[in-house]
Amino acid sequence: MLKRLIKDEKGSVLPMIAILTLLIILIGYMNYALVVAYSDKVAVRNALDAGLTASLASSVKEMKRGIKQDETLIEINRNWWMNCIETIVDERDEEGNIISSHTEDRSKYVTSLKAWTNTESNIKNYIYLNQSKAKIIFDDYLKENLELNGLDGKVNIVSTSYTVRYDEKRKYKVTKNIWLDRPDVIGREPSGNCDSGVPYETSHYIRGGKKLLNNPSWNEYNNEAWWMVEFRGALPTELSEVENWTYDTYETREVYFPRWVEVTATVTVEVPFIFGNIFGKDSYTRTFQAVAVKELVEVIE
Repeated sequence: MLKRLIKDEKGSVLPMIAILTLLIILIGYMNYALVVAYSDKVAVRNALDAGLTASLASSVKEMKRGIKQDETLIEINRNWWMNCIETIVDERDEEGNIISSHTEDRSKYVTSLKAWTNTESNIKNYIYLNQSKAKIIFDDYLKENLELNGLDGKVNIVSTSYTVRYDEKRKYKVTKNIWLDRPDVIGREPSGNCDSGVPYETSHYIRGGKKLLNNPSWNEYNNEAWWMVEFRGALPTELSEVENWTYDTYETREVYFPRWVEVTATVTVEVPFIFGNIFGKDSYTRTFQAVAVKELVEVIE
């Protein structure tokens, strides 16, 4: 067509100029649309990375637990003061009346108070991510960074996901040797008084175990079964559902002490398509994904 217009003496260059102008505008539009689309893509990617990084920085911490859980009887108080001022008669008359006397301070610290308390030894460390806290921080930072990049109201977040995966190779046998039927004496009183002689010390045992689930009797003394909560949903079912402690004095559990945690964050957004009404499509959907790993700085073996 262009060739015919050029050769045709009666033809006009105006149609050719119009066509070329439209082509230039179309190319310019395509370039602009690509630049904007790429800019939006980079902004969403940066917001995703920022949200993921912030969630790990605020929610990951090193935990330390003893794989040998025992108990010991410790003195927790020797500073219980008993006042004892004794009157000493120096002289009496023939009828036995006191003529002169003096006092002696025989007060002293009495009662050695002791308690059973749970102990942990052979300490190992592991990495732990507070998943609920991390997901909240991720969502907040993702939205804030989209706003800072001028995409607030422009980009619509369709959905987000936050998946956690732990190291599944490092594990230890945790042993428990705790007497769950401890003495239930919770008070102490000194025996003796000034009239009957010098007071002497008495010892009583009091409760010293941790009260975990507000349940009565034996469960108060068991140490926390941390794996029941911390790894649930982040390890395969057969690995995360290790049983809680029971009434038995001696028990063993095989528990995971992960060296690293991996987080995969995904966001699906709806982005406006510039001049999309020309092509019958105002927007398009795009999914972005980022992965981050946090490891222990030093592993205690």
